[in-house]
Amino acid sequence: MSFAMFMVSLSVSAQTIPRRPPKAPPRVLDNPERGGWKTDVQTSVGVQFDDNIFHLSPSQRDEPAAPSAAAIASGRYAGMENASDVLGLGSLAIQLTGRGIAGRSLEITPKLSYEFASRNQLRREFAGALTIAQSLGKGRRARFIAGAIPRHFSRNYLSDAVDANANGSITPEERVYARGQYSDYSVGGDLRMPLIARSKKGAMLTAGAGYYARSYDAPFSYRDLSGPTGMLALAFGQKRPVALELEYDVASLSATAARQILLLDEPSYNVDFNGNGRKTDLDARASVDTDRSRLEQQIGVGLVTDAGRRASVSLGYDYRLRSFRSELPYDENNARRRDSRSGFRGSIRTKLAKGFAMTAGARFLTQSTNRPLASAVGEEADYRNLIMSIGLQAAF
Repeated sequence: MSFAMFMVSLSVSAQTIPRRPPKAPPRVLDNPERGGWKTDVQTSVGVQFDDNIFHLSPSQRDEPAAPSAAAIASGRYAGMENASDVLGLGSLAIQLTGRGIAGRSLEITPKLSYEFASRNQLRREFAGALTIAQSLGKGRRARFIAGAIPRHFSRNYLSDAVDANANGSITPEERVYARGQYSDYSVGGDLRMPLIARSKKGAMLTAGAGYYARSYDAPFSYRDLSGPTGMLALAFGQKRPVALELEYDVASLSATAARQILLLDEPSYNVDFNGNGRKTDLDARASVDTDRSRLEQQIGVGLVTDAGRRASVSLGYDYRLRSFRSELPYDENNARRRDSRSGFRGSIRTKLAKGFAMTAGARFLTQSTNRPLASAVGEEADYRNLIMSIGLQAAF
């Protein structure tokens, strides 16, 4: 999950390691203008196409637009109108620059972003961020970052099951799904410094730490996650035609073990989960303890190069690994679960005029998990996701 939270020109709506606001602008003034504060307004608008906004498995991609009778009865895709969507993107940031510690540049930047999903109304959302960057001189910079998404609709999850025909097995139409919505918040900071003392143009090292919390609406409190985060990045050639950046992000996210409704095969465990006096039912309703605690790690590499006097091209690759910690005996969705995801990204940025630029980009994600049954209760399983966007940025 980079922790990037509001990349408006190339926004990616994907569950990932807790996201963080964009990097501060590359310029860090050591001698801001005397007297008062300078105000810069930064705004952007864009359009994004997401071909799998809910991260559905290949076999599920067509179901939201044309749900079966069983899916309608269970509410499996209620509010999930279509697997693909076109989103309108907008953001507004106000950067205040003045004199901070030792008279060096201090930048305070609040930012508000909005995503307007044209098909899936529940995916329309606001996000906010606050960045405070203090120049420490000689290429060094300290930064505080906070971000929030007050409400995000992820997808529908299994909340219960009703064995209407009392045969011991839960059929698709006997499942009960509910809306999975959460809010998330992050806070942290980082320190940037040259790897070589007194060098402003060579390799730069950035190290950071923070805290992330995700809270779900009822009835999915067992899905809540929180914990510390960290990052380490190396950037090379920032002042040259070609720049390279390497980044490692980590998040240790904890959840409280709690009861969850699962559909389990009784013969596999030799347990009468539904209490009907036999241990032979398949897809039996089971109320069992689960634990969604996990370690998330992501490594990424990015390359930026000039493409003429007014354009630059960015290419990158990210790999994310989620390792779930549950060892509970009946926690079929999480015990010994591992999700691996690869992402390829690219974009081109063109300066149109002073203070105006246009960015177009794409990102392709592919995830595989060793828990293929996870999709039965709404969990992310294997999926592919293509995201394309174009946006206009302005600063004045």
